[in-house]
Amino acid sequence: MKAITLGCDPELAVRDRNSGVFISAIGKVPGDKHAPFKVEGSAVGLTIHPDNVSLEFNIDPTTPKQFSKNMLAAMREVDG
Repeated sequence: MKAITLGCDPELAVRDRNSGVFISAIGKVPGDKHAPFKVEGSAVGLTIHPDNVSLEFNIDPTTPKQFSKNMLAAMREVDG
């Protein structure tokens, strides 16, 4: 059997930390679909970019066993 790896590219709403109001990621989040921004120091290969008005993030493909841990790490990194 070949090894299985999982990846993802979820989109998130962006909220202004001060007002709590949802805002567009356009102009606030670096990168784009063709050249996502690589988050320096990421433990999971995190990249981000705007996807319409949302923030999309991606992680390096990993084993099913490690996937949920990497997703949680990515969510912490995105929130930082």
